[in-house]
Amino acid sequence: MKARKRIRWTRFVAVILFFTIMLGAGYYFLGGQVEEHGQAENLASDKARFEENDDSEDVIEEEEEEEELENETVTLNPDGKYIALTFDDGPSVKVTPRVLQTLAQHEAKATFFMLGSRVEMYPNIAAQVVAEGHEIANHTFSHPNLKKLTHNEMTEEINKTNKIIEAATGVTPTLFRPPYGIYSQDILNYTASENYTTIMWSVDSLDWKSRNPAAIKNEILNKIANKSVVLMHDIHTATAEALPEILMTLKKEGYEFVTVSELLSLKSEKVDPYFGN
Repeated sequence: MKARKRIRWTRFVAVILFFTIMLGAGYYFLGGQVEEHGQAENLASDKARFEENDDSEDVIEEEEEEEELENETVTLNPDGKYIALTFDDGPSVKVTPRVLQTLAQHEAKATFFMLGSRVEMYPNIAAQVVAEGHEIANHTFSHPNLKKLTHNEMTEEINKTNKIIEAATGVTPTLFRPPYGIYSQDILNYTASENYTTIMWSVDSLDWKSRNPAAIKNEILNKIANKSVVLMHDIHTATAEALPEILMTLKKEGYEFVTVSELLSLKSEKVDPYFGN
């Protein structure tokens, strides 16, 4: 009898041990799979949250950039003293950087009427002009007398340049200046139809003629008036040499230096082409 009881007890313990092991194994395999699946869901959820956060940060950054651009918009005083300095025929690898450096030192803004052919050669300089807060404008691709071209040739000179400038700077010019200041009604009609504002000048520095810093300075200072548009060229070393004294003198007289578009905002009536006062 005692032997039978021991056998039965041993079998009972073995059965209990068997079910205990099986339950443990079941928890290990099933519970482990559930835990891994839960971790996968958590990772997917975390990834989604990170992606959402990244998108949110991108939106915030874009909004901040838009706010910064909006904050850079200048509102001019109608009674203030303003001059729009303009530089034609660039960019030049030797002169344009010097002009930019001087403008930065005097906290002056300017408008650069660039040739598409030269922007192709020096796209980084064109991009630098825009990055430093200056205005970039269209001066044709190869500087021809547009009146001597066919209508299609004329439009190609302008449109090709805009595409080149946009590719180099990300900015699409809205201002246009015809080479030599020569234009026709056909040219004005076309530029107006394409939403360009045709810009001339009211003060010619004659830097293209004198190539002399003192002569350039005197030409400008003797003819300057409030709301003038000054013509210079950032391809002549003499222009870069004359610029510091010109800026210092005019600043002492109370003038501020703005872009052409900013100056146009002060005009009670839009004039096209714009010659200044």
